[in-house]
Amino acid sequence: MSETYRLAVEGMLSASQLAFSDLTAFKEPNTPVTLSFDDPEIRFLRIGVPGLPRLDAGHVSVFSKGESGKSDRVSTQPWNPSLHATNLELFNEMSTASLDVGSAIKLSHLVIEKAMFSGAKTPDFVAAASSDGTEWQVLYNSKARAIERTKFIRALGKSAALGTPLRAEMLAIAEIVAAMANNYHQRSYQLMKDFKLPREAVIAIRDIFNERVLGSMDLEWNHHGVRRSFRFWSTAEKVTYINSANTFIEGLSKQVSDKVCLGFGSVLSLVRDRDLIPHDDDLDIILAFDREEVPTISQGLAIIEDFAARNGYELNKVAPSRSVSHRQLIISRGAKKVDIFVGLCEEGRVSWLPQKRKSLAVSDVFPSVKASLLGVDCLVPANALRYLEIVYGKDWHIPDPFFSHNWSVKDYLDIL
Repeated sequence: MSETYRLAVEGMLSASQLAFSDLTAFKEPNTPVTLSFDDPEIRFLRIGVPGLPRLDAGHVSVFSKGESGKSDRVSTQPWNPSLHATNLELFNEMSTASLDVGSAIKLSHLVIEKAMFSGAKTPDFVAAASSDGTEWQVLYNSKARAIERTKFIRALGKSAALGTPLRAEMLAIAEIVAAMANNYHQRSYQLMKDFKLPREAVIAIRDIFNERVLGSMDLEWNHHGVRRSFRFWSTAEKVTYINSANTFIEGLSKQVSDKVCLGFGSVLSLVRDRDLIPHDDDLDIILAFDREEVPTISQGLAIIEDFAARNGYELNKVAPSRSVSHRQLIISRGAKKVDIFVGLCEEGRVSWLPQKRKSLAVSDVFPSVKASLLGVDCLVPANALRYLEIVYGKDWHIPDPFFSHNWSVKDYLDIL
């Protein structure tokens, strides 16, 4: 079954990349984009990119088609569009530049350097041409092309769904592939959860996009969504981040609770990988209060929020379903973040969602001990092996990029 899903994803992605090679090229880093045309006769060219203070038309090369059919680069000069009726609505809220090629030419193609998009949130691009400066023809609109690509992928999904018991899965895969192709990463992540696809389909989608699309951008689709995972970080970046987390933990220990250390995947990093887990993208911290002093997890989270406000740490948004267990804080420049989980010590036991309640003795975790991660001393649970077996099961030593915790709050309702 997994091969069926993989073939479906690869087929939709490959076909869309071939049919919309222009959009694919916009994603490739440092590679110029070539846009070919059917030889329209033009003299003036107007281009637009959103989200930039100004646009440097020097990053666009214009080529004409001569009588022999050969394409030749054409000299251009800036042109003042205020003298003509050039305010197409398409260019609203865009930085624009206009060019005059000197005389009428048959436009063969444009070559766009990626430097043009430096500082832009998305590499959207619009081009319009005119032979007289008053009547304009839209030559290219990347957003319109993206809409066409979505329709194309949906049609592929409908075709793949014909005559198969996996009809719903094929239609769902098409929606996810279309969203990912259009850089709607968060929507893709949400669709994956909403459609409740089989694990084999989820793995196929993630693996193929990581291999074929995201890796070249130093991104990875992991359990948090599309992120710049640790496999793309330098050792120096990792060490700086670990030190920042240690500073954060030290502050918590002095101001909030001395029952605090690295937890969850961060303990796996240290014990199993001896490095930050390649497919992960943040560190996890666990902190506990005595239930006699802090009766509920929500009260503990409020204490963390107060600590963050007093110390200048920025709170990041957490999905509502997960907000009952932890907070995410940005702790250093470059939006480096940590997840801090709040647990309670009760009757000699301690637990943090999404771990089974009271499954660890307090002595399994605290007082925490020091261990080295990339040459940096870090605080980890007192019995790290016991901790990992309880939280991740007996196969904790086998890497699983698709591992998922049980986030049921049923056993925690009286202390939330």
